[in-house]
Amino acid sequence: MEAPKKYDRKAAIKASYKSSYGNRQAGRGQALIAKDALKKKYELQKYKEELRKRKQQYYATEKQEVSEAELRFLPAMVRDDPEQKEEEQDEDNQNKRKKYSKLTRAKFEFKRNVSERQQQKAEQARLQQEKQARLKAKKEEALRRNKCFSQKTKRGQPLMSARMDLLIEKINSKWGDKKQL
Repeated sequence: MEAPKKYDRKAAIKASYKSSYGNRQAGRGQALIAKDALKKKYELQKYKEELRKRKQQYYATEKQEVSEAELRFLPAMVRDDPEQKEEEQDEDNQNKRKKYSKLTRAKFEFKRNVSERQQQKAEQARLQQEKQARLKAKKEEALRRNKCFSQKTKRGQPLMSARMDLLIEKINSKWGDKKQL
């Protein structure tokens, strides 16, 4: 009589790692990537099969009318219609712009670049002036506050009336003049 097989822990763990889309060792991200790749492959396969069926259907019944939606799936050779080509060429001729020489195009490009640079410089100068005005206003406010806080009485104590005025201004600026103190 054969002895029963021993439980192989390592083999059981390796078997638990396996799944249809990846494994734990490779990480869940790898499994999702593999799954997405399979989905894309399946969708492409379905699309190609649908395209093949449509082409067969068209070639089997060449004389039947084909809808616009089906026409875009057919090759260009089958879609060509001489009357339609002439109409498209007329439209193309009307839509074409006047062609300029390379020198003229280069001049236009240069003028456009110069004007863009001038606009950028003007914008930078405006921003710089605004920044300087903000800094100047902050500096003046800091000087005013410093002057108020540095005021002392005859005996060297801080002058509280100036500090209270600053607090009242701060409250009024924050809340508006809703409350009169």
